[in-house]
Amino acid sequence: MEPIALATVRSLAARHPVNVLLKPHFEFTMAVNFLADERLINPGGFVETFFVGALESSLNLADRGVSELFGNFSKFAFPRNLHLRGVDDRSMLRDFPYRDDGLLLWGTLEDYVSEYISIYYRSNRDVREDFELQNWLQVLRKSISDGGFGVVSLPEQITNRNQLIDLLTQIIFIAGPQHSAIAWTQYQYMAFIPNMPGSIYKPIPQEKGMFDNEDSLTSFLPDVTRTFAQLNPIASVGTKYDPKAFTDFGANSFQDPRAIKVLTNFQRRLELVEKRILRRNKRRKECYPGFLPSRMANSTSG
Repeated sequence: MEPIALATVRSLAARHPVNVLLKPHFEFTMAVNFLADERLINPGGFVETFFVGALESSLNLADRGVSELFGNFSKFAFPRNLHLRGVDDRSMLRDFPYRDDGLLLWGTLEDYVSEYISIYYRSNRDVREDFELQNWLQVLRKSISDGGFGVVSLPEQITNRNQLIDLLTQIIFIAGPQHSAIAWTQYQYMAFIPNMPGSIYKPIPQEKGMFDNEDSLTSFLPDVTRTFAQLNPIASVGTKYDPKAFTDFGANSFQDPRAIKVLTNFQRRLELVEKRILRRNKRRKECYPGFLPSRMANSTSG
């Protein structure tokens, strides 16, 4: 999100409708990234201390992940990514709350973005002739070596409203709902260290039949000191500190009465989404809170 945030601030006027729409979803992003650089991926930090790979290897993997995203941006749009991963077919995978609640959120968000964009872009021609918008796109897609931000798979031009709606929906979804669904459920899955240890502490067995009892397995896990040391950062990065809920933007965001009306309608629809997910959770084997709007943040922040 940081490259997209920087491109938005540099290329779009403060009151440009796309800047106004996206700004709440960039809040604290660069501050959180700075803290991660300082405490998580720094030499001697959490990643190097508790993950099995060397720091350089971990950073290389992260770099490859970002490169894959920026090189295939549209393939990571939530519905399309589910399809490409082969997990969109409910007849094949019936119980998948991340998919089902996420698609519910995606559709509601897409309607909101569509209504908002329709205020300012009455036609596809309006989109094509918005030179600030087209410049924003060029800055995003230009390679880093050429002074851009490296989202190289974006189209050369935004030619119609649907294209713009798809792009903005994906950006907001990643920054708010998707990040929240992943980040704020980390503690739920990672606090029990045997479920997800950062490393194992004995060589991997080369023969079958080496596990005689439970102690044989636990001997591969971190000791008590390392366990608590691993829990501390998990509790920190897996907890939502910002009290604002999704779409709680404060007083300094939307000022156009037409946009405020669209936002208010979106908030009402999110209340219905919340109730629908809560009803689903009563029927599920395990409650899934990831996409509850009341638990989601606006941005990739704490």
